[in-house]
Amino acid sequence: MSGFLGILEMFRKMELHFNISISQHQRKILLESLHPLSQINHAKKYTISKDEIRLYVEKIDDSFYTGMDKEKIKDFLVNYLYINLKDML
Repeated sequence: MSGFLGILEMFRKMELHFNISISQHQRKILLESLHPLSQINHAKKYTISKDEIRLYVEKIDDSFYTGMDKEKIKDFLVNYLYINLKDML
């Protein structure tokens, strides 16, 4: 699966898991925040750690989390990205 399709799948699963709707603006914030992580991930041949992922998730602008449980979303993102590194980034 390509990175683009993997990201769309992540959004879909996040929306279903938390029963939320993620706006285009929120998607843009998340994609821009995680883009540098993608470059690091490729350079490390998909051996990036959960701690490294968490560093980038912590940098996501607070406006992304409007109407969401911030800590639960962060945990979801870290775990989901770690499990799906090859499909996502």
